[in-house]
Amino acid sequence: MKRQVADGTGSGPTWLEDSRQRAAFRRRLLAWYHRHRRDLPRRRSDDPYAVWLSEVMLQQTRVATAQGYYERFLQRFPTITDLAVADEEEFLKAWEGLGYYSRSQNLHCAARAVVADHDGILLDARLCRSPSAAAPSSGSTPTDWTTTQFRGQTI
Repeated sequence: MKRQVADGTGSGPTWLEDSRQRAAFRRRLLAWYHRHRRDLPRRRSDDPYAVWLSEVMLQQTRVATAQGYYERFLQRFPTITDLAVADEEEFLKAWEGLGYYSRSQNLHCAARAVVADHDGILLDARLCRSPSAAAPSSGSTPTDWTTTQFRGQTI
């Protein structure tokens, strides 16, 4: 298939211009996703704090390793406020074994800032509507990912 877009730059696939092909691609992609998706902690919650915590834990950490930590961490620090007011020693003890301690310290620092500066509100709904909100960290779903912009074309 010749790679050309409406602006004539040749920088994208032509099938993006055909709404039927985009719709068929979207259906196939979502079907594949539903068959093969991994059970990630963030997919079991709509709570922005729990999703954020999962994202941070999964950075450079295997899912199997992070899973148990995630569950225990949420039991110990169920809200962002609980995390923010936690003693650093208690917090680091709960993180122990996950590694990358600068990541944990940044998480703790950010939780304190969100509580102090934003009344504990981690995610404003306006952020989700922002064009710069990145999937999956913004709480978007695979459907949102496939109805997005690619080089100026809605797919």
